[in-house]
Amino acid sequence: QIRMQVSAMFRGVTKRMLSSIVTVEVEPIFYNQSLGVTFNYPNNWMVATTEAGEVTVSNVDLATLPVSESLSGICKISFNSVRKPAGQMLLDWLNQMEEINGDLPPISLSPITIGGLGGLREISGEVGITDTVYLPASNVAVLSIGLVCGTNMQTSGTMVFNQILTTIRIQQ
Repeated sequence: QIRMQVSAMFRGVTKRMLSSIVTVEVEPIFYNQSLGVTFNYPNNWMVATTEAGEVTVSNVDLATLPVSESLSGICKISFNSVRKPAGQMLLDWLNQMEEINGDLPPISLSPITIGGLGGLREISGEVGITDTVYLPASNVAVLSIGLVCGTNMQTSGTMVFNQILTTIRIQQ
């Protein structure tokens, strides 16, 4: 949080004018060199990085939660790098991955542009609603950014997800 006040003297006026105090919320910035990604996230969310390189942003400290299938009250956004064959188009790769994994067809699949990179955004609903963005990180890697929330957190989680997506910068 930054608090500012502007002071200015106007030509021909000897009285100095002070603005009212303005408070600006500043979000933390996260950078991960191995994923080549930088993004902002809300002050009240936490970032964790696993030994495998997955980055998770969550509204709760996932390390302190008991193992449970329930996501009630929880939202998490996961960043992963996934390898793909050199030169393979993103849509072809995604279709191949879904076939290999036996995934159900997505509810929706649409193009998305983030930081000048064209990618795909997939909404699925096998167990709950998942929202995943796939961006080409290189010729042989895809950056996967996925949102999973408990049903009671889906609306607010989607808002945060969209907010984070607007701040993503990828170093290729």
